[in-house]
Formats: sequence, C-alpha cells, structure tokens
Amino acid sequence: MSPLCTAISLRNSLFFILIVSLLLFSAVAANQEEIALRFAVWETSFQLSVYWWLLIAFGLGISTGFVNALIVNTRLRFENKRLRKQLENHVAPKNQV
Repeated sequence: MSPLCTAISLRNSLFFILIVSLLLFSAVAANQEEIALRFAVWETSFQLSVYWWLLIAFGLGISTGFVNALIVNTRLRFENKRLRKQLENHVAPKNQV
C-alpha cells in the first residue's frame, strides 16, 4: 500500500471520527431533559435523559438484530451442510464411466 493511500485512509478515518463525535456531542447537549417512559398504564420508576433512552433503544435494537442474524445464519448453515451431504451422496465419482 502506498504512503498516499495510507494518508488518505487515515484522513478519512479521522474525518469520520470527528463527524461521529460532533453528532454524539450535539445529541447529548440537545437531549438533557430527564423523562420517565410510559407504556399504556405502566411507567418507569426512574427518569433518564432522552439521549440515554434513545441510546438504550438503539443498543437493544442492534442486539436483537445480531441475535436474529445469528439464529437465521446458523439455521441456513445447517441446511447448507445437509444439502451438500445429500449432493455428495447422489453425485457419481468422476473416475467411473
């Protein structure tokens, strides 16, 4: 890899980190009001800022997505393994005519 590519990649990475940091800082600064969540008749007994509620929801969404992807991927891998074995058993060897 040339030094120019490395410098461009480093600059892009630093720019990305800067943008994400600014967005994170602005989200924290804008959402300082503490609230309690209410679902129909149930309400949380504690209060957190809007930012933290959103961050918790985002984290739970990512975790749920990863678990779902893991389950689906595992199921598909087992199905693929089963189909490969089935294909091996039905294909005649290349040496025999």
